[in-house]
Amino acid sequence: MGAYRPLSAVILMLSVTGPAIAQANDAFVSRMRDLRETRQIEQDLAKTLKAGDKAALAAFARKIDSQDGKTIRWLADGMRKGSKEARELSLRLGPCERAGIEIRSIAIGVGTGRLAVEERGAAFLTKPRSTGNTYAEDVRVCEILFGLPVSTRGIGSACVATGNCNDDDED
Repeated sequence: MGAYRPLSAVILMLSVTGPAIAQANDAFVSRMRDLRETRQIEQDLAKTLKAGDKAALAAFARKIDSQDGKTIRWLADGMRKGSKEARELSLRLGPCERAGIEIRSIAIGVGTGRLAVEERGAAFLTKPRSTGNTYAEDVRVCEILFGLPVSTRGIGSACVATGNCNDDDED
């Protein structure tokens, strides 16, 4: 599996204020923008799902959660509560950063059993479909913005934007 850098500064986010929280947010946004890491997590997740090894999937989810789960939960909770810091951070998130957060959330959800997936064609689709498809759309937009070739999805479907929805029909 790919190498993921720890983000201890962001893990401490709840206990810091002022410039320290701004630095932690900058580091978090930068990491979430890293399309190579996002794609690697997607590939590793799809490969682990394909293998059907529940223990490996749970371990993968724990690894992602230990690195970024606390910050992702802080952001989601802060948005629900109207936190100024969470709003400010959310305003800085474009499609690349959202994709980074989304794939990590999917990995944690699938690995802990809170999110179901099913294999369809070459990809794993989430239940509900919108979770994985939102990720796929954000990655696609990110690839276009950076002038990169649009890669094949292992998680979700970009069907809404591409029109290629052969394997994305709801049952």
